[in-house]
Amino acid sequence: MIETFTAAAAVVAGDIAVKTAQVDLIEIRLAHGLGGKSFVTFCGDVGSVAMAVEAASKALAAEGTLLDKAVVAAPHLEVWGKLV
Repeated sequence: MIETFTAAAAVVAGDIAVKTAQVDLIEIRLAHGLGGKSFVTFCGDVGSVAMAVEAASKALAAEGTLLDKAVVAAPHLEVWGKLV
């Protein structure tokens, strides 16, 4: 998961992530009710997800639009159910 300060940055993060590693884009949630903040969720094997998060986060950090990032290796089934 990558959280950004802007909707445009979330789209960029998703684009970079799927072009960097073999991950599946789950959702790009754009700014609705989040005060302009947006986030991207995607899944895949842990190594691929970590690589995608790192590449996208590095690009966003350089622009100053990265808010936070996280890799959850094995989410609980209830959490997973809310993501997909």
